[in-house]
Amino acid sequence: MLCAAPVVAQTDTIASPDTVRLDEASVRIKKERYRRKDNPAVELMQRVIAAKGQNDWTARHDYTSVERYTKTSLALNDVSPKLMQARPDRRMPFLHEQVEVCNATGKLILPFTLSETVSRHITRRQPSQECDIVIGQRHTGLEDLFDVGTITAQSLDDIFSEVNIMDDDIRLFQHQITSPLSRRTALSFYHYYIADTLDIDGLRLYDVFFTPANNQDFGFQGSMLIAADSTYQVLRASLSLPRGTGVNWVESLRITQSFGTLPTGEHVLMEDHMVLELRIVEQLQKFLVQRTTRYSQFSTERIASREFRHNGPHTIDANALQRTPDFWQRHRSVALTQGEASIDQFKLRFLNTRGLKPVVWLLRALATNTVPLTLKPGQPSYVDITPVNTIISSNPVDGLRLRLSARTTAELMPHLFLKGYVAYGFRDRKWKGLGEVTYAFNSPLHSPQEFPVHNLSLTYQRDLMAPSDRFLNTDKDNVFTSLKWAKVEHMMYFEQWRLRYEREWKNGFRLAAHLRRQEDSPAGQLRFTPLSADVSQPMADLGSITYSEASLTLAYRPGARYINSKQARHTLNNDAPLYSLTHTMGLRGPLGGQYKYNLTEAQIYRRLHLDSGGTLDIDARGGIQWNRVPFPLLIMPATNLSFIKQRGTFELINNMEFLNDSYASLILDWDLQGKLLNRIPLIHRLKWREYLGLRMLWGTCQAGEAFLAFPENSHIMSPRRPYIEASVGLHNILRVLHVEYVHRFTYNELSTSPRWGIRLRLNLQF
Repeated sequence: MLCAAPVVAQTDTIASPDTVRLDEASVRIKKERYRRKDNPAVELMQRVIAAKGQNDWTARHDYTSVERYTKTSLALNDVSPKLMQARPDRRMPFLHEQVEVCNATGKLILPFTLSETVSRHITRRQPSQECDIVIGQRHTGLEDLFDVGTITAQSLDDIFSEVNIMDDDIRLFQHQITSPLSRRTALSFYHYYIADTLDIDGLRLYDVFFTPANNQDFGFQGSMLIAADSTYQVLRASLSLPRGTGVNWVESLRITQSFGTLPTGEHVLMEDHMVLELRIVEQLQKFLVQRTTRYSQFSTERIASREFRHNGPHTIDANALQRTPDFWQRHRSVALTQGEASIDQFKLRFLNTRGLKPVVWLLRALATNTVPLTLKPGQPSYVDITPVNTIISSNPVDGLRLRLSARTTAELMPHLFLKGYVAYGFRDRKWKGLGEVTYAFNSPLHSPQEFPVHNLSLTYQRDLMAPSDRFLNTDKDNVFTSLKWAKVEHMMYFEQWRLRYEREWKNGFRLAAHLRRQEDSPAGQLRFTPLSADVSQPMADLGSITYSEASLTLAYRPGARYINSKQARHTLNNDAPLYSLTHTMGLRGPLGGQYKYNLTEAQIYRRLHLDSGGTLDIDARGGIQWNRVPFPLLIMPATNLSFIKQRGTFELINNMEFLNDSYASLILDWDLQGKLLNRIPLIHRLKWREYLGLRMLWGTCQAGEAFLAFPENSHIMSPRRPYIEASVGLHNILRVLHVEYVHRFTYNELSTSPRWGIRLRLNLQF
């Protein structure tokens, strides 16, 4: 075990932030043309970047382990004394007790959220692997009253992630930002200036200032203290955002990193401190985020292989959420302020304020799309009415559709979960519904979809759907997707039994298997018309077809992190790649299946970071139906008929327009993040960001119309002629809106689909 020593002498220049608060300094650079050639600052930074390898503590040892304590708090910022004297304060006099002075800014703040995490970061050189093991986790805040406390904690952890200036790319605000020490692009992305040469207790230091070549790019400005010896070690770094940067809602950002010396003489990061001031809406209260991380217990002892096995890059100890106050006293290396320590009591007093409980209950329902069957905010609900946005919707067959849905939570039964809904269509006058029982082998905190899933579920469902509904990322009767750009006339009733087993591992591997029996009946303009060799003898339409199938899916998504809502689980970081393979086998005979078939599909998804050029998402898929099957069992393109943009779908292909027995598709989404617009005078003030998209599909159907005649307006693609559509769009409009123009280039002579369209999406990004 190694203990860290302070970095050189504890002077005012490089002291711990807890003992000395430095005033903000500004460096004024003369307006002259910046040159990289023969620039001593650039030559110095070349040496610093080249020395990163020899200064990397983890790269020098076969095994490393370090304990990290992280404290993140969220507070109302710059609280006005007038606010404390306002009328609401008469009902909440305890607000005065919660207000305190922020040491970092000197402003009055009101802390209302606190997250604490204790983790071990372990690395292994051969084979190369690293892992964060969370051994203690605690969260408290006002958002717990609205059942979004877990979401807040996970979002804060991902958006305001830890920064290490030694990395090539720094992930912050869910963006990849070029580090001033990046081996690839730092020297071209940043301008460097040697501001001063210091001599502190016999140690000579360079004070280097840096700023992006273009202040509108996503980059840092700040300074570094660098040892003026052969190590070129960074001893301290201060980072901020340039004025005019394209980051949303951020008024100011200050990150300070301090490095210390181990007994071996090696330098390591000892503390990372971030202060972030936010203004979401100009007329509303500002917010303050503070995050401090302290590193300790540095070790290079051998680590057992079992600690890396199946854990992936991030894992949580089973007892992390049940740690006692004694545990936090031992591991809390940064003391809580008075306001942070009293958040639990503040939350309770806030809830008990007269007349506030109904308001909290209503906001809780709106925030989670859920109506909890309890009138006491903050008290766990055993049964939830969810999702709320499917209560009323419409479609051509149902007409007006009403639906009531409910599901149990882990508070009722920790392993057994029930969910279901009943729906009624006023045009077809038919009842629909779903019933599902799930046994969770794990012990979820709230719902069975929490990562890592290990579930066995049995589902019965009888309902109405359009074939294209299967590609929606939300419920098919979501009121916001009921408005469509094409009239959906081909629909079907279905009755389904499904047994499904699903298991995930912490390293990102997923296995899913299901056994399903389904009976489909045509609805609307859809018909199941058998084909006959004698075209002069028309055949009567079939009332239904029945098929049974078994399916197996293997998927791998390393590094993925998830956020759980009351309804579903959502991927928190789209940086994680995805590789999946699915094979489905149709069973003739068992369970009444009429067809024997084999369907294989694969998908690869990757996100590429193009430095200052934004991000490029690549989604490639392919599949083949190996047997002759009726058209409902052929492969449809993943199409979206809603005006609301859906990821991974085609925007101008109509319902059942192309039916294939083999296909390949490629979807490219390029978010330029203001690369072009940031360089246009006046326009850059709008902070708009550019988007380009390309979607291509190759497909064919060798079997033609097998068993059943194709629906009207369904076509077979030519394998030599791809379907192509492209998009150009703007997002970050008013900080929340994505608007996209889509144009279709091929197969227009066969289709009733429009050649162009406008798609919208709410898209909140920093």
